[in-house]
Amino acid sequence: MLGRRLGGELLRLRDAAAKTQQRAAEVIGATNSKIVKMERGWVPMRDPDIRALCEFHGPADGKAVTRLLGLARLDRGRRKAKGWWRNSPHCRPAVSHGHVGARVPRASGGRR
Repeated sequence: MLGRRLGGELLRLRDAAAKTQQRAAEVIGATNSKIVKMERGWVPMRDPDIRALCEFHGPADGKAVTRLLGLARLDRGRRKAKGWWRNSPHCRPAVSHGHVGARVPRASGGRR
């Protein structure tokens, strides 16, 4: 969620500056595909990349850059956390861990 929010902010800044993904990729020495993944929140973002993109997109507001860097740090921390989904009510399975449709062996001597 944080990655998507951060990516959305970078996309909004890029669109407002009328810059292309290709040019943004060149600024950080990445591929166009990486910019797409960053703007969709699919990959963690490095602080130097965020700073470079903020400068590229126009006059960088210091508070905005600090806020984006904070989001990136939180996002990286959550991505590294093991089992974060276990505490989220949105990610709990609707069924138990048993296999649906699995056959259970009958006890011996039962009816067939």
